[in-house]
Amino acid sequence: MNGRSDGAATDHSASKITLAARMHEQGLGVAHDDEKAVRLYIQAAEQGCVIAQTCLGWRYAFVRGVPGDDVAALHWFQRAAGKGYSGAQFGLAFMYRHGRGVANDEAEMFRYYRLAAGQGHTGALAALGYLYSDGDFVTKDEAEALRHFRVAAEQGHQDAQYRVGCALEHGLGSDKDAAGAVRHFRQAAEQGHPWAQHSLAIMCRDGCGVESDAVEALMWLFIAIDGGCDEARDAQDEFERALSREDVAKAQRLARSYVDSADWD
Repeated sequence: MNGRSDGAATDHSASKITLAARMHEQGLGVAHDDEKAVRLYIQAAEQGCVIAQTCLGWRYAFVRGVPGDDVAALHWFQRAAGKGYSGAQFGLAFMYRHGRGVANDEAEMFRYYRLAAGQGHTGALAALGYLYSDGDFVTKDEAEALRHFRVAAEQGHQDAQYRVGCALEHGLGSDKDAAGAVRHFRQAAEQGHPWAQHSLAIMCRDGCGVESDAVEALMWLFIAIDGGCDEARDAQDEFERALSREDVAKAQRLARSYVDSADWD
C-alpha cells in the first residue's frame, strides 16, 4: 500500500497529461503540435481532469483544432462545472448568454457568472462588471459594476483596471480620486491597454493625480497610437505643439524603446 487511492493516482496522471497537452499547444520545450495537444486533452478529460475538460469546451466552442460543436462544448463545460470548477462555470455562462448548444437563459447565465466570480474567476468578475455598467440583462448600476471591476483589477485584468481608472477619474459609482485613477491607468497601460495609455497621457500632461510631465505624456500617447487608439492619434498634434522639437524626438525614442522591450500579447 502506498497510501494513495486509485482515484488520486488517476487525478495525478490526468494532470500530467494535461500539462503535456499544454506544452504541445504552446510549444513550451517541445515542438508545437496542436493535433497532439487535442488528443492529450481528450485523454485527460476522459480521466476527469476539469482543466482539460474546460479547455476542450472552449476548443469545441471556437473551432480550435476540433470541429465546431456546441453540444460537445456544453458537455465538457457541464462535466467540469459539476465539480465546481470556476473556469467551466464561466464557460457555461457564456453558452447560456449566447444560446450556444442550449437556449438563451439569462437566469442561468447570471447564476454561473456569480458562481465563478464567487470563486474569484477574473473573467467572470469582469463580465459582471460589464453587465452592470452597460445595463445589459440587468438594471444599470455603476456602483455594482465598480465593485466587480475592482476585484478583477486587483487580479491584473487590464480592462478592469482601465474601467476602475475611468470611474475614479469621473466619480462614476465612487468619489473622484485622480491619484487612484492614475494608478489604475498605469497598471493597465503597462500591460499594453491602448486606451489606458491614452488616458494616462492626458493625466500626465495635465498634472492630474500625478506631477505634470509633458514628455512622458507624449511618450504614452505615441505608445497608445502604436496600439491602435484613434483618440490618441487625433490628439497628437495638440500634444506635440506644447513641446520643442527635441522633446518630441525624446518622447518618440522613449516610446519606441518601451514598445520594443514590452512583453504584451
